Amino acid sequence: MTNDTTPRMIEGKHALLAVLAIGVVGAGAGWWYQHGLQRRPLALWGGNAARLILYAPEVAFCELEQSPGESSSNSVVIAGEPYFEHGCQDVARRPGFIHLRNSLLHDYSFDWSDTAAGARRWRSMLRFRQDDQTATLVFTDDFQYVMLVETGATACLRPIASGLRDVLRPTK
Repeated sequence: MTNDTTPRMIEGKHALLAVLAIGVVGAGAGWWYQHGLQRRPLALWGGNAARLILYAPEVAFCELEQSPGESSSNSVVIAGEPYFEHGCQDVARRPGFIHLRNSLLHDYSFDWSDTAAGARRWRSMLRFRQDDQTATLVFTDDFQYVMLVETGATACLRPIASGLRDVLRPTK
């Protein structure tokens, strides 16, 4: 009888299968985690608006001013009230904007306990546009509340309000 103390090696195919299994489980867990983080924001915005928020190549940030009169061709109607847009800027390539896009679809960015009900004074607007499709988000002056103009869906963005302000209204 020989006393062989060398450890047995795992065959290559078993090691590859183990690594593949770990990778599949990790990918599935990551997908499930992201799905959980995006479930409520996707329900709030809707799939088409969410896609535009993430990928639209044209993004304009405009200041809003409530119009004292009737709406006109150069005004936007928000919850039945006409607003004029002015000072529009292209912000699609602004530093931090890619993070802002992702934040608008992340569950932790919202204060879901705040119903965001009631009349608001909308002060600024982000218009996401691709071809003939548009998603328009309007914000209060402090960026704590947001509304998707096309559907009227409102939410509280208190957890990320200061970051929104820093990206959209940077101090010089």
